[in-house]
Amino acid sequence: MNNIKLSPSQKAQYDQDGSLIIRNFLDPEEVALLYELATNDSALLNNAWAGNDTFGWWAKVRFATFILS
Repeated sequence: MNNIKLSPSQKAQYDQDGSLIIRNFLDPEEVALLYELATNDSALLNNAWAGNDTFGWWAKVRFATFILS
């Protein structure tokens, strides 16, 4: 994962939109690992919610609660 600092315009975009796209933030191996974990983790799959987003697209949202010690 890259260690980056957000520019003022990126922070403003996040503050306005609630999301931010940073291209090439993760390399392909990191994306593959995250995809594998997200699609095969039973706790995530059992706590998923599906429905249409605000644009009318079907989306499946997975939530997880982690206990940090």
